[in-house]
Amino acid sequence: MKSLIPVSAAALLAFSCVTWADNNTAILIQTGNGNNAIIDQTGMEGSFIVKIQQGALNESSTVVASFGSQIHHEQLGQFNNAFSLQLGGAGNSSTIFQLGQGNWGSTFQVDAVNSDAIISQVGNSNTANIFQFGGSDNVATITQVGSLHNGLIGQYGATDSDAHILQYGTAQVATITQSGTGHFSSITQSGVANSAHTVQLGQYNSADIVQSGIGNLAFVSQTSSYNSALVTQDGIANNAMVLQGGVLGGNSAIVSQQGILNEAYVNQSSASNSATISQIGVGNEASILQ
Repeated sequence: MKSLIPVSAAALLAFSCVTWADNNTAILIQTGNGNNAIIDQTGMEGSFIVKIQQGALNESSTVVASFGSQIHHEQLGQFNNAFSLQLGGAGNSSTIFQLGQGNWGSTFQVDAVNSDAIISQVGNSNTANIFQFGGSDNVATITQVGSLHNGLIGQYGATDSDAHILQYGTAQVATITQSGTGHFSSITQSGVANSAHTVQLGQYNSADIVQSGIGNLAFVSQTSSYNSALVTQDGIANNAMVLQGGVLGGNSAIVSQQGILNEAYVNQSSASNSATISQIGVGNEASILQ
């Protein structure tokens, strides 16, 4: 029987090492009724979590297994839900602020290093999700003011890339996808039911989309490198598409639409091209192939 004692002690020590971690800090403040918060810091060291909930029936959950990372959740109102996961990697930061009712915000940082994810929602029934998988030194922000917005940023194996979504009004939809190095993408929307989408691969691409009005659609795809694109839309049901591919890149495109039911298409598949389309009025159509 004595021979079993060292084995049992070793097993207990191993279990303790797996289950508990050191140098973690958790601060939780709840004011109101029926709020629920979960903090899981087991399995990693040096994490810092702050949660503040005021109101009723808010939900906040965090799971941290990332060295030296930080999470901050603050929810004011009712029926808001925030979730953050940090798994692997190190030095990441996640912030979710929600004011209003029925908002949903989530951040996923998996095997990421020194990356920041920030969600701020003011209004009702907004949805924001940020995914940072792999990569390092990325920044993603989603800011929503109003109701029924939907924002999604995915940075997959990206490095030194920035993605920003800013939505005002009602029922805006925006997505940004980045993979590669040194990208910048921003989407700014005001009005009602506008939709904007950016995809960036390769290196050092830049894309800006600015929408106001009702039901406008913009899509930018940059699959080579060193491209730039600017799309501005003001009006109703305008449609703009910019494709910058090929091998060498270095293309630039500017599309400006004011009015109703205008269509613009730019496809740049060779190198160092420049394209500009300006549409004012109703029902115009334009295509540029380079």
